[in-house]
Amino acid sequence: MSGPVPMGEGGWDGAPEDALAIARVLFRKDLFATTRSDTQLALLVERAVATVPQPYSMLLCRLLGYYPRLRETTSRDLWDHVVAHRVHLATRLGRPVHLRVAALDLIALGEVPDELGAPILLGRQVVRGILDGSSD
Repeated sequence: MSGPVPMGEGGWDGAPEDALAIARVLFRKDLFATTRSDTQLALLVERAVATVPQPYSMLLCRLLGYYPRLRETTSRDLWDHVVAHRVHLATRLGRPVHLRVAALDLIALGEVPDELGAPILLGRQVVRGILDGSSD
């Protein structure tokens, strides 16, 4: 199993220029694709804190697929809430739960700041078509 993608790989390590840039990074370089264990997640956070000016905002962006315009302290609180919810879900279900599932569950339950809004779920084929059809 390979480790997580480096923070800056994929052309983004801070606030994005636009939503399309976020989609490209999320689709092509998913930090969380191989991040399964608590240890891997802790290392990912440690690297983000050491290398990115707003690590929790960046991690949420890479997790959720869009850039939440939250203060960094709010982003950190939300990150901690998502991680704790992941543990809660895993305990209740008796199996591992992906961090993105825990985040989406919190969004669906309305247990996140209003600034996040409601997500729209798109299949990979739709996203691929959007990314491939865009001009740079």
